[in-house]
Amino acid sequence: MLVRSGVRFHLRRPVQLALALFGVALGVAVVAAMFIAIDSAKRGFDHANEAVFGHVSHVLRGGPAGIDERLFTRIRLQWPTIAAAPVVSGQIAIGTGQDRRRLQLLGIDPFVDARFRSYSPSPESAVLARFLSEPGTVVLSEHTARSAGVGVDDTLVVRVAGRVVELRVLAVLSGLNELQRAALDQVLVVDIATAQELLGTIGKLSRIDLSVQGPLQYPGFSSGVSQVNHRPVATQTSAPSIEHAVVARQAADAALRELQALLPADVRVEPGSANASAREQMTRAFYLNLRMLSVLALVVGLFIIYNAVSFSVVQRRTLFGTLRAIGVTGREILVLVLSEALILAVLASVVGLPLGIMLAEVLLALVTRTVEDLYFLSAVRSVHVDASALLPAICLGLFGSLAAALMPALEATAIPARAAMSASHLERGVRAALPKLAGAGVCAALLCAVLLAGDHRGLVSAFVALFALVMSAVLFTPALTTALVRILQIAIPSRAGGIPLMALRGVRAGLSRSSVAVAALMVALATTVGVAVMVSSFRISLHEWLNATLRADIYVGVAGRGVTATLPGGLRERIAALPQVRSVAVARDVTVSTDRGEVDLKAMTESEGAYRGLAMVHVLSDRTAGTDEAAAWQALTRADAALISESLSWRLRLNAGDVLHINTVSGARAVRIIGVFRDYASDRGLMIMGIKAYRALFDDIGVSGLAINLRANTQANAEQTVASLHRAVGAEMQVRVLHQARIRDASMAIFDRTFAITRVLQWLATLVACIGVLSALMALALERSKEMAVLRAQGMTRGELLVLLQVQSVAMGLIAGLLSLPLGALMALVLTHVVNRRAFGWGMEFHLPLEVLGHTMLVAVLAAVLAGLYPAWRLSRTNPANALRLA
Repeated sequence: MLVRSGVRFHLRRPVQLALALFGVALGVAVVAAMFIAIDSAKRGFDHANEAVFGHVSHVLRGGPAGIDERLFTRIRLQWPTIAAAPVVSGQIAIGTGQDRRRLQLLGIDPFVDARFRSYSPSPESAVLARFLSEPGTVVLSEHTARSAGVGVDDTLVVRVAGRVVELRVLAVLSGLNELQRAALDQVLVVDIATAQELLGTIGKLSRIDLSVQGPLQYPGFSSGVSQVNHRPVATQTSAPSIEHAVVARQAADAALRELQALLPADVRVEPGSANASAREQMTRAFYLNLRMLSVLALVVGLFIIYNAVSFSVVQRRTLFGTLRAIGVTGREILVLVLSEALILAVLASVVGLPLGIMLAEVLLALVTRTVEDLYFLSAVRSVHVDASALLPAICLGLFGSLAAALMPALEATAIPARAAMSASHLERGVRAALPKLAGAGVCAALLCAVLLAGDHRGLVSAFVALFALVMSAVLFTPALTTALVRILQIAIPSRAGGIPLMALRGVRAGLSRSSVAVAALMVALATTVGVAVMVSSFRISLHEWLNATLRADIYVGVAGRGVTATLPGGLRERIAALPQVRSVAVARDVTVSTDRGEVDLKAMTESEGAYRGLAMVHVLSDRTAGTDEAAAWQALTRADAALISESLSWRLRLNAGDVLHINTVSGARAVRIIGVFRDYASDRGLMIMGIKAYRALFDDIGVSGLAINLRANTQANAEQTVASLHRAVGAEMQVRVLHQARIRDASMAIFDRTFAITRVLQWLATLVACIGVLSALMALALERSKEMAVLRAQGMTRGELLVLLQVQSVAMGLIAGLLSLPLGALMALVLTHVVNRRAFGWGMEFHLPLEVLGHTMLVAVLAAVLAGLYPAWRLSRTNPANALRLA
């Protein structure tokens, strides 16, 4: 009987059911889409890592100049129990302009590499002879070949190390499995000698891959090669005994320890998983931020569940009272209400998950584009749906819905049978609970303050504090709504008539539903304000930082880092000889090994502002501590001094005055940190040294970039000078020559792309909130249908009734907008000074643009007006006699 009554109730109100279902489904879809997109992005990186590292247990890495290739020969001869493979890798580019794409160049030795990577040509391969004997040949996957528009024996034009090079496509890999296709999507496989010639690293290796499990055998090409007569040969080996395996592993471990003791000073041993772990740490904060923003959309959706269940309880209060009077227990009604909420959540998940998979296609493109802009190349191009990505959305939807429905369900069972038949009982209960709700709001605010206080570094605790702040505002919403309604009643002039006052009294009379709708819209709008203010503050800070940093007129560089990002020799002298050029400063970008892990290092000409300016946060000079940039440049002339960025200072817990030990060609050297500067180029952080000190430590004369200052009479025609520099340098070098304005514009464009996904999530959360407002207004309208019928019977026209309900909608939107402004400003403070600091180590100034506040109020009122159109139209079109039977 109870089940039939519940089914009958919801089927008679399809619009109300559909609104609640769609609101929660959209919230589940947003969470599922974001988790799927992030999981797919991570999977793409794992595949790329598998492509590059394969079956690797350890990796040998060198300094900025790479590893002498003779070390590999020594390892093969002296430690035969360690399987080793030399690798030369770097970034290249294909295409031009907007079609330009970066790819990973992987140079291997096929005689030993088949043990590590399943796609390497085996020694028995028919491709091997041409792969080794023909210079400039490349093997690539079918997907990469198709996207580049090339086939077997075609010419592939690439840009590498400032030069244009033509490669011949030797083979196109077909018949790859899913893992291999994803892994080789952006990888060009070449012979190691070809890679050294392309990257200008003759005699040097990027790394040496090791396997300490002994000389294991792996099959070669397991995939087909189109248009090449090649049949893979599988190696048959007998299974070794357990005793033999143990002895082999012990011998390999002993050899590895011996190898570590005899390595050159600038070569280090890392676990094979270190690369994946380092890159996962780079993106962890970025992914966590996106997950929290997506969960917020579901939180807003749970307000809809609360409102829907609460209103269904109110609508059936007479029925529940009757059932209680004839013997139905409170527990049975509790189970009924919670079961309805659970079924609604299950249906919403069924609808939301396919919607989330479709939405993930859009979000994945935004996520991968941001990852490639800020971190590293990503090999993912398609959505991968996995249970681990869907499960969080399902669990959040189900358990969140039950939690949201619990309070109205308990209210339905707690009231006596006679009181349940009273329409005003629930509203009196809500008004009586206002002090308790306010007290709970104070407790939530105190929890937020405790989590934000002190020198905590946890990002999760920052988001918990952010949600505690939101819940505090939500708990205060009923009381604040009542207060603002009273203020509006006082502010409305008497000549406005009775309809506006009647509408405001309706908001107060239905506080149990109207306050929930206001809270949902308030949270969505506050999130929009908070993120918009944070993005605006970051954007203004970035723009100011670029203006302070870009001191030179023109910058010359080549993409990438390390030894592969070296400008052609003699380029500095050719540019310095031009009549328009006043001075040329040099810089070297590398990654060095320290006692705190790998650190990105920029070595620059030491004169003040020769290459870039420094926005100093703190600097130690010989006598004083302050933010004097001149003192920082003067200190860089010392051999043992360095500057670090704010994000590196935060990540490594280093401050001015501390010492960092750097591994150099002559062993570990202590470098004193003499200052901290502001830098938004990378959240990994950056260390700056003088170019002379760097070359003394690393014996590296390579140049990664040049900063050109023009003579005063040529600065007005900088773009013309850029064109003349291109002609002077030579088109064959293909180096980047950019005016500082172009760099500034490109940086701001990357910034806007980075935050595009946050804007999408903001609008999705706002859409969910608008559905919540529509649901609440439908509930209020239907509950007051008898009252509206009486007003119609007494002479109120349809137009006046429409105005009444629209005024009520506008009042709710106005209240939500007003409450969202202070909450949004507080959320922006937390995001700017706590979340961003803990996630990326960045410090920035707080800016509160007035246009964001005005835009938020406009969206609030407009959303409420649009949400109130259908309920107002429906009631205004209903015959008074029929309206008496609606509720």
